[in-house]
Amino acid sequence: MNPNLLPPPLPTSTIDLLQEMLLERGVIRADFTLYQDSMDKRRDLLLVSQQGKCDADGARFRNTGNRLYLDGKYGEALVWYNRSICFTEKETDQLATGYGNR
Repeated sequence: MNPNLLPPPLPTSTIDLLQEMLLERGVIRADFTLYQDSMDKRRDLLLVSQQGKCDADGARFRNTGNRLYLDGKYGEALVWYNRSICFTEKETDQLATGYGNR
């Protein structure tokens, strides 16, 4: 392919402008932005060091998830199951149970 036939790359500001225009017209959806926002809110869970992990905390979080699940609050239960997995020590039965609940 002849590289001279390709259009020049758009500057980032132009891409941002086009994305805004497409969002306003409803041509594209903001699902990815919503996903990014939800991940940013939970980023603190990714920062739990191995030293901060404790099976007792993991079990407590998992039990909170179980109560929410029984109440039919599945989305909230999933958040607590994920938190349980993040705070439970590696290679333990507690961790396996957390994944099973999720």
